Amino acid sequence: MSFPRPKALLTDVFGTVVDWRGSVTTRLEQSCNETLSSSRAVTLSPTTRQTASSFDWSAFAQAWRIAYFHFCHSYTPVSAGSPGFKSIDKHFRDSLEA
Repeated sequence: MSFPRPKALLTDVFGTVVDWRGSVTTRLEQSCNETLSSSRAVTLSPTTRQTASSFDWSAFAQAWRIAYFHFCHSYTPVSAGSPGFKSIDKHFRDSLEA
């Protein structure tokens, strides 16, 4: 049996090929440690310093990723520039702030 040659091969790379959670978690941990060991840390309260030093950045990254999942599954086609349109960058910023 002969099959026609494929015109394209597609794959989902976000979270499959790219280790999004791992790289985000690593960067959050590095940023936190850099801040806690810098001169800026003296302005942080002891409670904030303790919370930051023991924070579960992996769980934070996972919650951020889950927000993306919900964003994708609630997608409704809207043209760019219309009031209902939200870019992925805007979504990531909004969900990070939330």
